[in-house]
Amino acid sequence: MAADLGALVTSFLPGYGTAASGVLGLGSMAGNLMADINDKSVSSGDVWKNLTTNAGLTAVGMLPGGKSAGVLRNAVRLLPKAWAYA
Repeated sequence: MAADLGALVTSFLPGYGTAASGVLGLGSMAGNLMADINDKSVSSGDVWKNLTTNAGLTAVGMLPGGKSAGVLRNAVRLLPKAWAYA
């Protein structure tokens, strides 16, 4: 969740913020993948679905000029986790 929050914050920074957000997004994606694999309640189909969704959102967020897509990507990742802790 910390990487998602960091990606959200850096996505607002001009210039290198998009790249930093993308790198943090990739780290978050890897962490989420490992958590899904180790969670026995998550089926292998759900692991693949989550991985492809996260990879797609990360790719869109890394497009030049896609700052709003990057912010949306980070919000989509962060909000469900925030609700889980609420």
